[in-house]
Amino acid sequence: MDGPNEGLFLHHLPGYRSPPPPVRADLTRSNADLPRQYARWLEDSPHGPLYDARRLLGPRCVFPPYV
Repeated sequence: MDGPNEGLFLHHLPGYRSPPPPVRADLTRSNADLPRQYARWLEDSPHGPLYDARRLLGPRCVFPPYV
């Protein structure tokens, strides 16, 4: 992403529905446990990418070189 018009643009196919709802700023400022809430939204969504399993979400401090 170089050049004067740096950025990322997404194109959604017709009929696309995001599994979790948009995260609002007031929710991020609250004391909500966002990783668990986000996981719950993904689990409860009929359009989600998850299969039946248990998830462990948390902060990550080390990333692979490609990230």
